[in-house]
Amino acid sequence: MTDFQRNATSRRQFLKTSGTMLAMIPVVNLLGCADDSPPPAPQPARPAPPAQQPPAAAPAQPSPAAAMPKLEESDATARALGYVHDANDVDASQQPRFQDGQLCENCALYTPDSSDEADWGGCSIFPGKLVNAKGWCNAWVAKR
Repeated sequence: MTDFQRNATSRRQFLKTSGTMLAMIPVVNLLGCADDSPPPAPQPARPAPPAQQPPAAAPAQPSPAAAMPKLEESDATARALGYVHDANDVDASQQPRFQDGQLCENCALYTPDSSDEADWGGCSIFPGKLVNAKGWCNAWVAKR
């Protein structure tokens, strides 16, 4: 057998095998996509919600701040952020971010309290706790 005949045979064999493989792709896809699970059961229709009545006047509530405890400087998060009740007590050598004039009351994260606790307010860094308006911590952000 000559080289030409050997090459012609191997080309024919290659085309024949490739054609068969290409023809099998749709069949394999159909077999692989078969879903033997039953269709989902139909959901019962939900009844319409009843018409809502306007809410009655809410009873007077104590100030949310009255129920919130004051943040202790010994709190783990407060210590981690260098929180102090009085910014005058900040040790600038330990807190290099501190600058004079930075107080909780002029921080973007501080929310002043509207109750009797005028010197205390909420802070998004310490949820559920009140911070001193004259305090400071490393999370201080200038108000815009």
